[in-house]
Amino acid sequence: MATCDTHSTSLTKAPMRLPASIALAAVSLLPTASLAQSTFDLTVRGTSCNATQPSGSLHCTYRVGKDLEFSITSIGEPDATIAVLRANIDGDFFLRVGMIHGCAIVAAGAKAPKSASEPETSGALVSPVTGKVLRTWADCDKERLTGKRPGPS
Repeated sequence: MATCDTHSTSLTKAPMRLPASIALAAVSLLPTASLAQSTFDLTVRGTSCNATQPSGSLHCTYRVGKDLEFSITSIGEPDATIAVLRANIDGDFFLRVGMIHGCAIVAAGAKAPKSASEPETSGALVSPVTGKVLRTWADCDKERLTGKRPGPS
């Protein structure tokens, strides 16, 4: 059986051994806000993509926090569309679009967790060319300029 070392509170300070499954279950019960996560991490985790039939066009939905849900349809196609399904600028996250770069910008709102609202962790970019969540404007520009479409590498 796999075990996980934890610290004991006894006077002897001997390590207490718990089965790894119990330790992992305890961690999974922690509230999500207590785990330090950037806006990028939350956006990646909230991404769900599928190909539509019969065209095979890629469609992705992005759910970030409690207040933001948006989708991009026909990813990589000239008629790709960004649709805001739910947003609240006074909530935890909202969406902007950078016209010059062509990416959707996931921004931390007033109620975002502190780990997602620090300047270095407060943004994520989503490319309508590939559907990928990106960290920098340079990455967004590269995808837009090279026109790399989703599909087999």
